Amino acid sequence: MSWNTYVDSNLIATKNVTKAAIFRSDGQILAKSGGFNILNSEAKAAAAAFNKKDDAYAHGLIIGKRKYLVVIVEPGLIIGSTHEEGFFIYKTKENFIISFYGDRMTAAKCRLTTGRLADYFLSQGI
Repeated sequence: MSWNTYVDSNLIATKNVTKAAIFRSDGQILAKSGGFNILNSEAKAAAAAFNKKDDAYAHGLIIGKRKYLVVIVEPGLIIGSTHEEGFFIYKTKENFIISFYGDRMTAAKCRLTTGRLADYFLSQGI
């Protein structure tokens, strides 16, 4: 299965996620949903935030040229938000999955949907 298929079929098609991407720790974007303008530098900073917890809390993250407040950094998961939307970043063995929810979606459904894909990747050693 291609990386784009994971994004489109396992995340966007569920209607629980507005936009999503899969990327590596060096910022290389493997796949992203249509219209999601995440930069390689933003993906790299998001991956680095797992090891720079205090910086993430103090400065937030910029994704798609928009600044987000980081509210939780745990091993394997970062949660961020603005007033209108939020995101979840899951760390798998080799990659990171970021997904967003909007104001007409529930954060819990977005988190569950993204977490399932992350669990699948982990079970496959990805």
